[in-house]
Amino acid sequence: MSTSFPAFRRRAVPALAALASAAAVGGCGSSSGSGVSVPTIGAAKVFTLAGFQPSAPVLPGRSTIVSFTIQTPAGKPLTAYKQCCEPHAGVDLIMVRSDDSQALYEGSDIAADGRITQRVVFPAPGRYRIVVDAYPKQTSPESPVSFQLFTWVTVRGSYRPQPVAPFGATQFADGYLQIRGDPHLKTDQANFLDLNVVDPQGRKASFAAWCGAARSRMRSSSARARLITSTRTCAVPG
Repeated sequence: MSTSFPAFRRRAVPALAALASAAAVGGCGSSSGSGVSVPTIGAAKVFTLAGFQPSAPVLPGRSTIVSFTIQTPAGKPLTAYKQCCEPHAGVDLIMVRSDDSQALYEGSDIAADGRITQRVVFPAPGRYRIVVDAYPKQTSPESPVSFQLFTWVTVRGSYRPQPVAPFGATQFADGYLQIRGDPHLKTDQANFLDLNVVDPQGRKASFAAWCGAARSRMRSSSARARLITSTRTCAVPG
């Protein structure tokens, strides 16, 4: 099952409010008691996932082809996507197991006909939430900059939920020490998260590359990095 994205929600809400106001005024001012004639409002115009595969459970540890097309409100495949510049271009796939213990992030290939394909190896059994993070080419001021569509993939096997580890201000990864403060993060609210990183030799780490997605930004200088909350951000020490 997929979730659709309302393409013109900002215009539809004021229009509905205006119609409701007109109906209230007409009802109060009419002495004859006749009803107010209002136009019929059609369904919201939305983007949807079409032909999503796999449609059946898949095996863990094996390469699986994930493919689909994004259908426009006009009922046609979306074929024009933003191509420059990273990290906000094309379509990315974010896949998270329902217990948050496994997370995958993959780019994808987009064919000329709009078909999107990506090979994915799901590491363990369970149900994975698939987030399709799309960046269409803006053809008009009303075109969305980005939007997300959602569906699920089930991976066969015995699913054993893993508890989420408690927050730790100090973390080790590949010999690198990371110290971070209390983030005070909230859903859909941007905030700063300061990181201090040293390499295995105890020296200040420098970052040679950066990437991110979905309203994210990484700023780094010397061993200090400032991260604005996002769905996924990474910095590669160099």
